[in-house]
Amino acid sequence: MLDLARDPHLEQEKPTATSTDTLAAPAAEQLDLAAALKVSEEISGEMVQEKFIDRLMRAAIEHAGAERGFLIVPEGDELQIAAEARTHGDNVTVNQGGAHAPHALPNSILRHVVRTQESVLLDDASAQNIVSGDPCLNGNTARSVLCLPLSNRGKLIGLLYLENNLAPRVFAAARITVMKLLASQAAISLENIGLYRDLAERKRAERALSESEALWRATFDANPTMYFMVDPDRRIASVNAFGAEQLGYTASDLIGQALVEAYYESDCESVRTHMDECFHEAGRIVHWEARKVRKDGTTLWVRETANAVLVKDRPMLLIASEDIGEHKRVEQALRQNEAYLAEAQRLTHTGSWAWSPDQDNRYWSEECYRLLSFDPQDGLPRFEDFFQRLHPDDQPGFRELIQTAIREKAEWQADYRIVHPDGPVRDIHVVAHPVLSTSGHLVEFVGTAIDVTERRRAEQRQHVQYRVTRILADAATVGEATPKILQAMCECLGWDLGAVWRIDPKAGVLRCASCGAHPPSRPRNSKLSPGRAHSAQEADCPAVSGQPVRPRTFRM
Repeated sequence: MLDLARDPHLEQEKPTATSTDTLAAPAAEQLDLAAALKVSEEISGEMVQEKFIDRLMRAAIEHAGAERGFLIVPEGDELQIAAEARTHGDNVTVNQGGAHAPHALPNSILRHVVRTQESVLLDDASAQNIVSGDPCLNGNTARSVLCLPLSNRGKLIGLLYLENNLAPRVFAAARITVMKLLASQAAISLENIGLYRDLAERKRAERALSESEALWRATFDANPTMYFMVDPDRRIASVNAFGAEQLGYTASDLIGQALVEAYYESDCESVRTHMDECFHEAGRIVHWEARKVRKDGTTLWVRETANAVLVKDRPMLLIASEDIGEHKRVEQALRQNEAYLAEAQRLTHTGSWAWSPDQDNRYWSEECYRLLSFDPQDGLPRFEDFFQRLHPDDQPGFRELIQTAIREKAEWQADYRIVHPDGPVRDIHVVAHPVLSTSGHLVEFVGTAIDVTERRRAEQRQHVQYRVTRILADAATVGEATPKILQAMCECLGWDLGAVWRIDPKAGVLRCASCGAHPPSRPRNSKLSPGRAHSAQEADCPAVSGQPVRPRTFRM
């Protein structure tokens, strides 16, 4: 890091105007006017910085007779080498490969020229002089050294450092005059190039800004989303053309109006609250849904996203409004369809469900909860909870059916009885369909559960009526028909036992006239044998045929 502060050694021992120190004004006769004009013409017309530096360094090496040269420019408090030129026989190469600090150059000479803006000439760097202590000169092969300031109107633009390692006193007076003219022209041109470049950059920046603003405005106006910019007074500061058009206005109609005036009256308070949240917590994104009112009085459902940002140190609220009218209509239609479906299921006593062997129950409709006697408030019941509601006699067969359906990934249907917690038993018919993944894996079963209790009872009654009618038609007497009718009723209605009681008015008692039983559903301790009718004694009837029974509730 080069320190540009004043050098106390050079401050105390300013070089005298001799041929080995600071350059004095050359004699007029030494001026090679033709050479000076040629050099000036060579470099003054170039406005591209890289090309200008290349020409400058080549001209400096050629007209000064130097072996190498450096263009050094100030960067803040530092000096940086902007270009280096070297001779290789009759050729000159110029390298502008990136700025770096001039560590290999004599620091004392550079600082002196920077501070005084005066040229320094060393006719023989190897001889004793005021900068002999500079480490960059000790052991260096440089013989002749020339360092010129590039300054314009007192402003230092850079330094031109030249050296020749072959001989002393290479930089003669005539060459120095040309080089000073070259340095003066270089300072002017470099400053002009800088100004030109700054102007070009400014124009490019302005053009880019203009194009960006035009693009933003086009995007803002044509974007199929409504955009509103709201000031701290909650008034519309800006609105895009699409947003104004959606409400039936022009942008100029809305600018300056209170934003809440564009909303349905019952939604205004909610919108005010959301806007306050945004302004009180800048940077927080807030979402809400509300109804806007068009100029013709119709409403427009919107979903809005708002965020407060700083615009020229003033908080502004940017609101993006998305038309969700179609979404709301679909949502309303879906709710209506769900209501229709729920009502249809209630009227037909049909519930719908989805069950996964891996994830248990996934969905029950409202009617399904009611049919199977579960409370929706308790959430989806587990399969085992449902299974325990099955009639004990139906559980083994139902479990076997489910296991088969899972294994075969097949449709299935079943009839079973549900025992409600408060006692009633209901007949349920269930139909299920398997849902498979694209790879053939069983995902779930979906199906319906239908309460067929009343239908089943009606079928049973119809069957009983048919059997009784046939029995009466075939029997010769009522006594002959009675036990057969009783047996038919037990079989058709699923009764365990049935009995006919006859009133004995003289004795004031009921007498059991006949008993019947349905063997398939008899109690475990029954002594009945399947396939035939049984007497009252065989059926363990509480009253033996012909014996009196006096129920507590009977009075004759």
